[in-house]
Amino acid sequence: MAGLEDVAGVLGVSVPVVRFLLCFLASIPCSWLARFTPAGALRNLYAAGTGALLSYYAFGAAANFLFFFPILVSYGSMLVYRRRCGVITFFIAFAFLIAWSELLAVIDCLVFPCTNYLLENFSIKICKQSRILCCFAQFCCKQKACILARN
Repeated sequence: MAGLEDVAGVLGVSVPVVRFLLCFLASIPCSWLARFTPAGALRNLYAAGTGALLSYYAFGAAANFLFFFPILVSYGSMLVYRRRCGVITFFIAFAFLIAWSELLAVIDCLVFPCTNYLLENFSIKICKQSRILCCFAQFCCKQKACILARN
């Protein structure tokens, strides 16, 4: 039987992409089976369980942790103000995604301080008498503001 590496090689994609495609296809029978679960708490539990399993397989354990906050916001907004829960969830979820992407940018710059990619794309000037200690974040690099450490 072919493994994920073999399938990825045939399709010309990476193994994580194959996992995502498998979970995407597996969501079809899972949603079809959801029709037969009784309405109410059992159906919600089935949906949460299958969603958690599919996201765990496709993206790993960290993904379930990242999905936890938007799910809580969605259900909380439905409980508090059901009429406008879509608008509330939309704005809070996008604020969460923007904050998370900025945090990843900060981590990236701290782990890989002013890489050549950042230097070339954001045209940061490097002083000859100073050396780059680290970039604060990508938005700092865009403004040509890196932390410089004197020798």
